[in-house]
Amino acid sequence: MRMRHAVVSLALLTGCLQPEVRLRADRAFVSGQVVDARTGEPLRDALVIGLSPQADGDAAASTDANGRFAMVVPPGRVLLLVERQDRRPLRVPLQVDAAGLHGLSLRAEALPGDEPIEIAVELLPPR
Repeated sequence: MRMRHAVVSLALLTGCLQPEVRLRADRAFVSGQVVDARTGEPLRDALVIGLSPQADGDAAASTDANGRFAMVVPPGRVLLLVERQDRRPLRVPLQVDAAGLHGLSLRAEALPGDEPIEIAVELLPPR
């Protein structure tokens, strides 16, 4: 028994097994990644808010270093709001069933003026 416990623990730690998480029937997981719309690079520290008419309150999560987030929401209509100081607010309407939604890719656009500007410079010979 101890050997089996050690093998399962090792498999969990190395990522070979994913633990099964069960939620109540009135809750579902929503997870995904927020990336830059132009470059596809992950966006860290974006606020993701889940609004639902079926919920008592709002669900919220902040993206990690890889732009990933996860939250628990009630099944049904959910509006995801994605906000970050240097990005246009993003509104994503979803229909979530009891199985949840996983692997969402949300593309956030930079605010005007935050993109790099290319400037052509012509050097003139000294007079």
